[in-house]
Amino acid sequence: MNTPLAFTIPEAIKASGLGRTTLYKILKRRDLKAHKAGRRTLIRYAKLQQYMAALPAYTPNKQPPANAAMNAVHWCLLNRALLTDFTIQLLKFLIFLQENGGA
Repeated sequence: MNTPLAFTIPEAIKASGLGRTTLYKILKRRDLKAHKAGRRTLIRYAKLQQYMAALPAYTPNKQPPANAAMNAVHWCLLNRALLTDFTIQLLKFLIFLQENGGA
């Protein structure tokens, strides 16, 4: 089977495993270059292959830190919690407790 010179957007999505929105974000950031041929948007095979090869390797999450303040930060990040004034005050309190031997 011959290697294609370029992929259309749906072909690039299928070949890379990326989602449509993610692929368009990558193109918008100019991390990957697309070309227009009439109404078709094409991504060169070699460039998509290079982009995918340059992505960082997956590493499983490490065990979250043991102290209370870092556990709270970790929870906020995992749950995409908004850092509201209350959350910030809670984190400061937990850090205070940790530094003073209360947590």
